[in-house]
Amino acid sequence: GLMNRRAESLGMDSTHFVNANGMPDSDHYTTARDMSKLAEAAFGNDTFRSIVGTKEANIYYVKPSGRVEHCVNTDELLWSYQGIVGGKTGWTSAARGCLTVAADRDGKELIAVVMHSDDDESRFQEAAELLDYGFSQE
Repeated sequence: GLMNRRAESLGMDSTHFVNANGMPDSDHYTTARDMSKLAEAAFGNDTFRSIVGTKEANIYYVKPSGRVEHCVNTDELLWSYQGIVGGKTGWTSAARGCLTVAADRDGKELIAVVMHSDDDESRFQEAAELLDYGFSQE
């Protein structure tokens, strides 16, 4: 309910959430346009920007004490795209490869949303092409 109320407040009129994890459900849906609205709000938060822009980090467990997990961000554009701010990757059998990213060049920040890519890798190339197109426009 909270997610749907927030989506409505952001003007996401073609979105309905059933769960918080994005797993498939016939009543769980959205559009690339709505995801861009969510991304715009999220990238306005400095903590979110810091998290999604982190390439890798260690997680230190309280319990069990001493356990450490090294985590690497699955957003390949963090290593290869000039001006990338960060993003959120996703994959389910229904939605296939998804990616929402932001990039900033010369004070111009753009958001790209890719949904239903053919495979796990093509979403990065597709997002880069969308960003390149946007940055090429005056």
